[in-house]
Amino acid sequence: MPKNRRSPHEGIKLLNQHVIRTVGSQTIFTIPVEEIKAIGEFTTAEGPFLDDWFITLITKNRCYDISMNINGIDDLLINLEMVFRIKLSCQLTNSTSWKTRIMYPEKLEEKELYINVREKSKSFLKRIFGHTDVIKKLSPEILPFLGN
Repeated sequence: MPKNRRSPHEGIKLLNQHVIRTVGSQTIFTIPVEEIKAIGEFTTAEGPFLDDWFITLITKNRCYDISMNINGIDDLLINLEMVFRIKLSCQLTNSTSWKTRIMYPEKLEEKELYINVREKSKSFLKRIFGHTDVIKKLSPEILPFLGN
């Protein structure tokens, strides 16, 4: 689990069966646990100066990427393990490149969470020079579990 922490004003917790993400006294999002369909983790190559390790909570309509360096993440993972009666084993802590994996549901464990897709850039200047944007999208394996 992560040892270094962010600002003490940023946090995440499980309270009354809701995952709550806060900054100061402001609630950024609330997710009822019964809406969580999948849980995964991913890393990027953007560290060590930017966040590069994330947990993702996936509902039918949205993905919530949460830094593994946020206050309360350890307790959140322990509480989610109890709620879903599973073991959430984070394994990408030392990765320095793009990697993804699904941790829940167990049928999909270790499969890819996200895939990178190249799309035509929306930026006029990038299009002139033939640049494409790389967008992360949920992997095809996970889509049937979301009920879409």
